Amino acid sequence: MNRVRILVVVLLSLFAGAAYAGAWGVSSLSNDDALDFLQLLEDEPSQGLVYGTLQSIASTKGYVEAPDGAYGIAAAEMVAAMLGNPSPELFEPISGWASRQGRPPRKYVELALDALTVVENTDVSELAQLFAEDAELFAEWRASVNELRSRLQ
Repeated sequence: MNRVRILVVVLLSLFAGAAYAGAWGVSSLSNDDALDFLQLLEDEPSQGLVYGTLQSIASTKGYVEAPDGAYGIAAAEMVAAMLGNPSPELFEPISGWASRQGRPPRKYVELALDALTVVENTDVSELAQLFAEDAELFAEWRASVNELRSRLQ
């Protein structure tokens, strides 16, 4: 979310008499958008959702909005889990589903790595741009993405 959107959400929440606190962190699965992706996958488990998301991000020729970037990272997490290298943040029943999928073909692992490269690019990724606003957070986020990348090798 950009700063204007955040300000609007905060103001609307205050006027409604409630505080809004979304999940936002540097690890792959520590934000609302990644959790939304996992919820979609829990509702309808499908390798097609995982690989379609990765394909969409990896092949993009334009700008990647922050929610799409978070979806891409979450999808890459699912490929790592299918390889037997799940995030400790991955929860049941999603982790169990991933472990039952078998080892993905190398082309899907490469697709996950390509999607991460796009999401990390501050020229085309809103998610990367948001983290880049704070050098310390950006470094932590990049370390988290690199840790995921290592579990995809």
